[in-house]
Amino acid sequence: MHRSFFVNYEQLVLKVARVMLVLLATSSFFVVIGAIVWLAFLWIKPIGVDYKDTMAVPEYESIDSAWRSNLPNQDTSESSDVKFPPVFDDILETVDSLYQLVGRDEKKFSERESLEEFYATLLEPFGVFDQPNSYTIDFLLELKFYTDAMVKDELLKRIADVDERTTTIVDSIVRFRNDYIENLRGALDSIEERSASNRWNRMVTSILALQVLSICITAFVISTICLLGFHVVSQRDGNSITKSNMGIPVERNE
Repeated sequence: MHRSFFVNYEQLVLKVARVMLVLLATSSFFVVIGAIVWLAFLWIKPIGVDYKDTMAVPEYESIDSAWRSNLPNQDTSESSDVKFPPVFDDILETVDSLYQLVGRDEKKFSERESLEEFYATLLEPFGVFDQPNSYTIDFLLELKFYTDAMVKDELLKRIADVDERTTTIVDSIVRFRNDYIENLRGALDSIEERSASNRWNRMVTSILALQVLSICITAFVISTICLLGFHVVSQRDGNSITKSNMGIPVERNE
């Protein structure tokens, strides 16, 4: 009776062990697959941050008579042979709409300013950045939105003196440029810190993922080997029982 109890208990333990090994092998397999996908996504995902996501673009404010520009204000109607980006031509067209209002007989902004010098001086501060062309294009696009807001300023339209109006327009553009560059520097410093932090976090996360991956692979291999051992023993016991039922003597190792 005691022998039968221990035999049944042993069989129960072996069945529970097999179930646990199957669960361990299955869960380890899926965790391994998940860890590999996670690592691949982690390294494919870029760690860089776009400065435009963190940069605050200055907005237009009403005119201020105290503004004074550092840009030259030259009265010249000479045409320039320099090819400007289309967005700069759009900016000039927008600013020109602030002239010849209500039948005023006056030169437009593009006719009064030396456009080549104005364009070069306006973008000169961007030369300190790496790959300045990528920043200047974004700046000109934002300047277009800024001048769109500028032409809606009724106070600016009421300045009858064309020289004062031109100076105010140039001062406003320069103020926007200076604020834009200041915010750009802050945004670039911020994304550099965030990129360094992202690189560190990715390295630490990768190390943890690799440790989990190695543990799961080990668990999968061990559980698979144990299950294979159970399978071999089960097959051997099954063959022994079959031979006994058929009256075939079972060889035993003395």
